[in-house]
Amino acid sequence: MSRGCLESHLVFVSRFAEGRQGGVQAFQLDSITGTLTPLRQTGEGRIFYLALAKNGRRLYGLRAGESGSEDEVIAWKVVGSDGTLRELGRATTGGHDSCHAALDPTGCFLLVANYTGGTLAIIPLNSDGSPAKHRPLIRLEGSSVHPRQKESHPHAFITAGAREDQCFAYAADLGSDRIWGFAFDSRSGSCEPLDTPFCNAPSGAGPRHLALHPSGRWLYSVNELSNSVVLYERDISTGAIVGVQSVGLLPSNFAGESYAGDLVMSPNGRFLYATNRGHDSIAVLALKPDGRLAFREVVATGAKGPQSLALSPEGSWLLCAHLGGSTLVLVSRDPTTGLLHDDRRIVEVAAASRVVVVAPPVESEARGLIGFSARTE
Repeated sequence: MSRGCLESHLVFVSRFAEGRQGGVQAFQLDSITGTLTPLRQTGEGRIFYLALAKNGRRLYGLRAGESGSEDEVIAWKVVGSDGTLRELGRATTGGHDSCHAALDPTGCFLLVANYTGGTLAIIPLNSDGSPAKHRPLIRLEGSSVHPRQKESHPHAFITAGAREDQCFAYAADLGSDRIWGFAFDSRSGSCEPLDTPFCNAPSGAGPRHLALHPSGRWLYSVNELSNSVVLYERDISTGAIVGVQSVGLLPSNFAGESYAGDLVMSPNGRFLYATNRGHDSIAVLALKPDGRLAFREVVATGAKGPQSLALSPEGSWLLCAHLGGSTLVLVSRDPTTGLLHDDRRIVEVAAASRVVVVAPPVESEARGLIGFSARTE
């Protein structure tokens, strides 16, 4: 791969707005200068979340349904390097306010969290990557202490493990203060509750998004209502998790209203970044060799409502989509220390909700990881 290819990356941003103000906006990122060049806009309507296949050639978007109809997942093929998306197909998600999607390790299934209605969808993908019409649903139940926790509200659904005979799935449930665990079969798409089906989060925390350490030993949850991140130690053979640490994301002297949003981990497993919507900032956390967290800093993003985060492949830029501010902000980052610099690029993007970066192939994501061998699971 040429040096020029390594310096230039495709970026896709979902736009959660009506009509042509919605859809997906493509950019080209120059990782040396931090320059974002608009390329093209695809589709329309309120697309809240994007999930990118590992090879960067397929993109999935969650589109809000019209007039009370179920939400949809749309599959696109990424054509070339100019941001062209060719639709492969679409299917309903089986729910409303579909807010998170992730591919399983084989790329044969798309896992979707439906916030309203409390369901998880497992959508089989056809050989061309398009979503099948049939999709099993898992209904969650539970409630907690906050006014927004009267019923289950799953907000993330991810898999952990690379082997078909030993893969697990986890769902963050904002409504019940639970992290649900499942045994997931990537051959059939079946998803069965673990012997202990859930692990309780702190009361009133509101688990929102999850990040799995590359070693597979630690699972992290960002909690929307308590503005915190919880570390769960994970048994990679049984999938069982247990909470061991909680770290706040806001300055101690902040007295306003804020809700945590996204959570992203550096590929080497050394740093976590979380958004604070209201305080409008990014919290930087460092991981110790035992997986425990150390708060490093909180940095203002320069725009309203930081919703979604992504790292550029070489780690020099942290991209942040701002739904409230309709902007995409790039913050300069030190890949060695993980700290953020006071150097930003701000681009207007209508109702920017989710940002993903197409990364070039790498030899091994395990290089430089802390606290574990190159074997992941």
